[in-house]
Amino acid sequence: PRDAIQLIRNMIDAAKQRKAIQIGSEEARIAMKTYSSERVDDVVNEFSLDCKSIREIINTFADLVFESSFEEIRNHLLTVPSIASIQIRGDQLHPNSDGDAILILRLLHEAGFINPRLNDASKSRGFMHILFHDDPNFVKLENWNAMQAAKWEVHPAFRTYLMGIRDARLNRKKSSS
Repeated sequence: PRDAIQLIRNMIDAAKQRKAIQIGSEEARIAMKTYSSERVDDVVNEFSLDCKSIREIINTFADLVFESSFEEIRNHLLTVPSIASIQIRGDQLHPNSDGDAILILRLLHEAGFINPRLNDASKSRGFMHILFHDDPNFVKLENWNAMQAAKWEVHPAFRTYLMGIRDARLNRKKSSS
């Protein structure tokens, strides 16, 4: 509820700033950009003691699709420790280590940045998300088969932020060409 209120507040602020009589798609776009960036800031503030590089890790997802198989996520996370010297809770991470890739995935799951989605015919939409507080032990090497069975989704609150990074990278490439 708090996040929804913040998003609505951002839409109202955008409408006031644009002197719009009502909230339209442009106001919603502006508000979502602010909201999404604020959510990343919240994660960085909450988890920076656990991992100083969490923003850089999140930023690497700008080049991925927002719904990925476990293997796609795993292959991506195997390369993340090569972008910088990354430590999570005091452990130095290394590229091409499944154990370290799972440590990153576990932190991102705990932060609510990415969640596994499992097929579940008993649910009205045919699937369910496993949030960290629902199962804090879902992301573990010992749970490899269950993690493979899941589709991994970047939470929608972070997608606009990542699209902004993607757009900025494309604009830099265009301007340098």
